[in-house]
Amino acid sequence: METKKFYERCGRMLRDVKEKRMGIKTACYKTEMPTKYMAVLSSILRRFDVLSRIVNALDFEIRSKWHAIVLCYEILYGNKREATQFNKKLTKKVKEVYKSLGIVEKEKKQEDTTPAYLRINTIKADESAISSLAIERTIIPNVYKVLEKVNWSKLKSYQDGLFFIQDLSSCLPAYVLKPAKNSIVVDACSAPGNKTTHLAMLSPTSTIYAVEKDTERYKILREMIEKSGADNVITMNADFLGINKEAEEVFQAEYILVDPSCSGSGIHPGEEKDHERLNKLSAFQVKILLKTLSYPKVKKVVYSTCSIYEEENEAVVKQVLDACPGFVLEKALPLWNMRGVEGYEFSENVIRCNEETGTKGFFLASFVRKAEE
Repeated sequence: METKKFYERCGRMLRDVKEKRMGIKTACYKTEMPTKYMAVLSSILRRFDVLSRIVNALDFEIRSKWHAIVLCYEILYGNKREATQFNKKLTKKVKEVYKSLGIVEKEKKQEDTTPAYLRINTIKADESAISSLAIERTIIPNVYKVLEKVNWSKLKSYQDGLFFIQDLSSCLPAYVLKPAKNSIVVDACSAPGNKTTHLAMLSPTSTIYAVEKDTERYKILREMIEKSGADNVITMNADFLGINKEAEEVFQAEYILVDPSCSGSGIHPGEEKDHERLNKLSAFQVKILLKTLSYPKVKKVVYSTCSIYEEENEAVVKQVLDACPGFVLEKALPLWNMRGVEGYEFSENVIRCNEETGTKGFFLASFVRKAEE
């Protein structure tokens, strides 16, 4: 895609995310280069207030505020050569306004230091698929930290689905769930499919039901599963909350992964906290988590969010534990250093991730059914 069209599309996606039309992950996974769009949009969202101040101070007509914000980002923080090649007037003006506003220099130099990670798709490939890359092993098998900048769109091995770009934190849920062989597994909110395909890879003899309510996201899910080559996944374009006992196979699930809609504050932490939206999200998160624990044969449920907010994490877990005395939290990944916020009896059992762990912001809790006495 040529540079100008890329910027214009970024502007439209930024508008959709800021106006709550869709989440950043949904927006990015609708494109042919989700990793590239995610990197740019995440960086813009972290600096959105600064960039908005600059755009608002520009004294010439702007066709699209959102497009202008993207260009300002590229001029000040990104690939200046590409941004300036077709709009020298804007480049000069942005730098003048930036200087006149007295924006603190550390804001300009702020960079996303979170490394990229990749997960080998062992359904199709092995380590030889990434032998040309500078990588480092992580605590999760077949997941590696990337030690160099890579243009993924130009790698045939990436295009062919031999590996996926997936943050280390996002690889934790499937790894912690660890379904036993020949199990019935449900991914309750499965699009775009990173965790679903990871489950399929980790438990190839199990049957995995991938449930997704949103029609557009469901299409993305189907495409990703096809790309992975997984043949043990059954997709369902349905609302998990609406599934009842009539869906007999699904209702017999023994392992469930639930990564519901959340604020996404772990991906773009610069966003202003919206308390009204948080209340609605946490109520939904409690509801869907309670639904998973109501399944009669479920042995283990892993709950995760890409949120840094206590309201969506520890507070949700406490409310659900109080309502479900038949379940307890196991200590997920005992060697993981970062744990939950203080003030909860279970704080040491849950996992948190952020830039200190070299990842995006993330939360995970693993519910297990108590043994019958």
